[in-house]
Amino acid sequence: MVLLRETSVARRHAVDSVCREHGGDPQSIEFFEKVGLKYVSCSPMRVMIARLAAAQAALKLKKSSPVPAA
Repeated sequence: MVLLRETSVARRHAVDSVCREHGGDPQSIEFFEKVGLKYVSCSPMRVMIARLAAAQAALKLKKSSPVPAA
């Protein structure tokens, strides 16, 4: 992940992504959400699983984030 961050700084317009089976694995998707990775690709068979996992990870991260004081 350090390499991804250094690469992102060096190439500001590059898109960091993950492909193949890691892109459709729910545990991997949760990790990618935590580190800010916004793009994954996977086999067509895993697309629905990946979409559900991405939504669940986003909600879980939002729920665990501290709410700013009003």
